[in-house]
Amino acid sequence: GDMRTIEDILAALQAIVDTYTSFCVGDSGVRPEVSNEKVARVVDEFWRDPRVRLGDIQTILLRDAMLNGEQIPEFLVGAKGGRVRFRPLDPTQLTDVTLEMDNPLWPDKLIFRPAEAGGEETRLTVVRVNDDTNLREGQAMLFAPWKALVTDRRGMPFMTGILDWLDSYDLVLSNLIDRT
Repeated sequence: GDMRTIEDILAALQAIVDTYTSFCVGDSGVRPEVSNEKVARVVDEFWRDPRVRLGDIQTILLRDAMLNGEQIPEFLVGAKGGRVRFRPLDPTQLTDVTLEMDNPLWPDKLIFRPAEAGGEETRLTVVRVNDDTNLREGQAMLFAPWKALVTDRRGMPFMTGILDWLDSYDLVLSNLIDRT
């Protein structure tokens, strides 16, 4: 049979991510559609903010979500004017997700390992709607679009199935080399 090299497989994985990204984001990207004029102004201000640049970073955001299986934007609210910006956090540093009322659809806190040995863990409250004010409150969001089960707390990389196949392929190659 036709044996592929690891480089061929990695190139195929890159092509898969590039293809999905191209189809989802395209050449011109996506834009929000908002019917309420007041909300549209706020959305447009956030979208065009030179320190947010959502229109410019769509491709890397999608690629990141596909490869990591989840994204964690921490929201940074300006002390004076209340301007909202975000900073992406590394999901590999996330150690636990606590739930509100043990409901897997309601993540409550994101717990991160200490940045340095002997340091304290970081806990961020997940953004959610306050039932009393109908406003969103919290420090960060957990975007985990690819879950195996509704009860999962964490996301899985989009490429997990392909990576499992690669692991099996690697085992077959190792066995062939060993027998040879």
